[in-house]
Amino acid sequence: MNHTLSYVLLVIFVMATPIGIGLGMVILGVISPIWEGLLISVTTGTFLYISLSEIIVEEFSVSRHKHIKLLSLIIGILLVSSILFLRQKSD
Repeated sequence: MNHTLSYVLLVIFVMATPIGIGLGMVILGVISPIWEGLLISVTTGTFLYISLSEIIVEEFSVSRHKHIKLLSLIIGILLVSSILFLRQKSD
């Protein structure tokens, strides 16, 4: 693969997130709350599926540093869960 094609693909990859965020902001301002909930549910399900079936399984198949990986996973779950509780407390 030549360097020019690599740079073009890299720019497309880097710009995908900001463009996706912008489109999401525009769409959320236009669609009804039911569709918003549906889209968030699909996105959450996708993240859960990929993390539980691909990433975590692959990481724990290697026995090196299993305890540190498990501790990191538990801390990550607790941090994300605490955001939910902090948000509910502020509302």
